[in-house]
Amino acid sequence: YNSYNLLHGMTFGSGCRCSYDPNTDGGDYELLAQAKKDRGEYDRTNNDNHADVEEKDADEIRHDDESDSDSDSEFDYLLDEDIPTSAGGGGGDAPSFGYYDDLQSTRRAELENLARHAEVARHHGYGVHRQMHPQRVFPSVGYGADQVRDRVCPRGAVVHLYDETSALSVSLDLCLEEMARRYMGTKFVRGLGITSMLFAEGSSGNDEWKRKGDL
Repeated sequence: YNSYNLLHGMTFGSGCRCSYDPNTDGGDYELLAQAKKDRGEYDRTNNDNHADVEEKDADEIRHDDESDSDSDSEFDYLLDEDIPTSAGGGGGDAPSFGYYDDLQSTRRAELENLARHAEVARHHGYGVHRQMHPQRVFPSVGYGADQVRDRVCPRGAVVHLYDETSALSVSLDLCLEEMARRYMGTKFVRGLGITSMLFAEGSSGNDEWKRKGDL
């Protein structure tokens, strides 16, 4: 993946130029932005309370550990024994520490690869729920798109035509943002309801694609 295809400084961070228009896509409508702000303040309050409980529990655990330290001293001699570092030092067939190092390196490489893959997917609109310009919301998920130009279309998509004055739309968008993180293979977008429908048209300039039951 070529980093020069990334558009930086958008309202949600970075995105690929093949998926977003930096001048029109992104952002949140007013009610949704306020709901996120309120939820963030609520989460911070809950996290602070949770941290206080965890600190109290940690203090109790430390107190218990200190009270048990004397009874554990009789086993300190076990810490002085040598630990085998090769297959021949501990029982014949036991793997060496080098073997475990190789496993850890392989697993670390796999996790790094998965992280890079997830990052590229987010740059293309997967794993997130993005607000799109009304003129682009349907083409961004393959509906009415120019199939010659837009060769790659998502296999599955969820399009929310929101009402910017509706609390129900806000609630649904917050739910869809959570779902988008769990269903990485599905593209989630939203657009202003009636306006998006007015802009929607097929590659031939007609509305035949709407009447096929795809929408």
